Amino acid sequence: MINLLPHIQKEKLQEEKEKRVLVHWLVLILFFGLSLSLSLLTIKIFISEKLKRERFNLESQEKILDVKAQKEILETNKLISELLKFEKEKKDLSGIIAKVYRTVPTEIQLNNLSILKVPGDEKKNKERLQITLSGFSAERGNLLRLKSILEEQFDEVSFPAQTWVKEKDIDFSVTFLTKE
Repeated sequence: MINLLPHIQKEKLQEEKEKRVLVHWLVLILFFGLSLSLSLLTIKIFISEKLKRERFNLESQEKILDVKAQKEILETNKLISELLKFEKEKKDLSGIIAKVYRTVPTEIQLNNLSILKVPGDEKKNKERLQITLSGFSAERGNLLRLKSILEEQFDEVSFPAQTWVKEKDIDFSVTFLTKE
């Protein structure tokens, strides 16, 4: 095909063609930019909603953890107080046991020692310890000496009557209370 248009018109046509191509490119770029903007906007909305849900979950988990931590702290405090109470009682018991062993004459052999808590005087609201000893004595005189020592240092010393029947090789038991 032969183009018989004058040169000026040919240039105008070429310019119009270039303008149309430029407009098409601008429309394509504008469409691409708009599509990209909308895609990024939906991603932003999706991420912000997910972030809100995660924050809510995190806050609720923190509240649960705070409650759990408080329970653990209370349980730990309770355990520590029980341990301190046990340690105090242990110290008291070790002192009582040492006192009992110091009072028993060396001629007497102990086989058993038991300690029970019993209620004390209601006015003082303090517990007392009931101690039961059992053992062996070669002679009655050693038991009489043990009885007198125990009566000086403890309350309500009680030997069963059958203990005093034999003169030698005596298996005995005695029960007494700590002083208040």
